[in-house]
Amino acid sequence: MVPFTDVLAQIRKGAVTEELNKALLAVNEAVIATGKKGELTLKLEIKPMKGNRAQVTVAAAIGVKTPKEELPEGIFFLTNDGDLVRNDPDQQELFKAVPPTANTDRPYTPPVRGAG
Repeated sequence: MVPFTDVLAQIRKGAVTEELNKALLAVNEAVIATGKKGELTLKLEIKPMKGNRAQVTVAAAIGVKTPKEELPEGIFFLTNDGDLVRNDPDQQELFKAVPPTANTDRPYTPPVRGAG
């Protein structure tokens, strides 16, 4: 009996095994990065040739399911108009932004010690 791996290596002149290696690496990397499961499938379709039952065609399909990182959720509030905002529109602000003064345009210069 011819080993399965030998037959697989001959499909499309070895291109299938090369694609499987790349796909396996991609799944492994995604599994490590996310800590979630991944999947790699190989499907072989074997069909008899018309007029000759001793010959068949073999087609390979590779399926890859890589796990995805979950994006973090954000908390928002709905306004009466249906808009999404970060601050609760029904809650008073505890602190208000202080408007800048005229002195904030100049860079800070520390006092010189020992002068004078």
